[in-house]
Amino acid sequence: MRNKSPGKDGITKKMISSLSHSNLFRVLGLFNDLLSSATVPESWRMSKIIPILKPGKNASEVTSCRPIALTSVFYKLFELMLLARLLKFYLQKNFLSPFQAGFLPYKSCYTLSAVVLHKILTARARKHFVYDISFDLKAAYDNV
Repeated sequence: MRNKSPGKDGITKKMISSLSHSNLFRVLGLFNDLLSSATVPESWRMSKIIPILKPGKNASEVTSCRPIALTSVFYKLFELMLLARLLKFYLQKNFLSPFQAGFLPYKSCYTLSAVVLHKILTARARKHFVYDISFDLKAAYDNV
């Protein structure tokens, strides 16, 4: 998590990093309580949206801006804790496809590119055809 802008509560990553061990354990206890009760404070769900103009774009068009959400640092930390626990669970139970590379340690789009290249070369060596269907989703992250 980068040390960037705070959420609406004004708390920064640097403030959290400067907490004593005992206070960090209190934060962890809070996170565990929230996880057990399946609740998240309403204030953590509120973000301040800042539109950032894309380079070389017309400022009068909405699509020329990239929305940046300033979210509570506590919420970001809580999400990271959840991610770590879920990832450990999914990896131990082999729930993920071997072709899943996004957001996994030691994997990336290059991992899957190597798999695709291997499949193509294997098919060519066997004189088989290779079919590929690709999609380019314009502004995909704007719609997530």
